[in-house]
Amino acid sequence: MLEDHEARISALGADRAVLAAVNALGDFRQKTRARFRSVDEQLAEIKDLILSRQQ
Repeated sequence: MLEDHEARISALGADRAVLAAVNALGDFRQKTRARFRSVDEQLAEIKDLILSRQQ
């Protein structure tokens, strides 16, 4: 009986570690997307500046 509880507690710890890793990847993904949006916006501004100077 005690061994079952220990095994369950160990499994819960592993599950929590997996969830923490998944959450960290989700946060990284959101930050990466935000950075790419920022770069896209900056490139659009540069493009607009170049085009406005050509006219």
